[in-house]
Amino acid sequence: HCSPKDDALSLVRWSEPLNGPRKLSLRADANRAWDLASALEFVEEAKNANSSILSILEFVEEPLKKQAVDKKWSIIDQVIALDNFWNIGEIHYALDESLADLAEDCDYNFGNIAADLRRL
Repeated sequence: HCSPKDDALSLVRWSEPLNGPRKLSLRADANRAWDLASALEFVEEAKNANSSILSILEFVEEPLKKQAVDKKWSIIDQVIALDNFWNIGEIHYALDESLADLAEDCDYNFGNIAADLRRL
């Protein structure tokens, strides 16, 4: 990742061949590269470069950095921040690293993992 603007322009470049007669979708993985302001900059830059990009972008996987409250990460704080990104930027997100972090936080106890996920 260079910058949100560079990432957006790269996404737009990669999406151009998808604008043909077949309806294809695109997924992106930010690998927790951005804070909320940078993620929203990515959204705006992508929209400015190609206003139809959101119609083919299915989701961005893990757009936001790890969210910590009082230096402690939780799945709830992460999802609240991601929901905020979705509400403002109108781009769906997917979890990946957050699920691995949750498993680690719960010492891979799947009962505890399930309980944390039910609280969302």
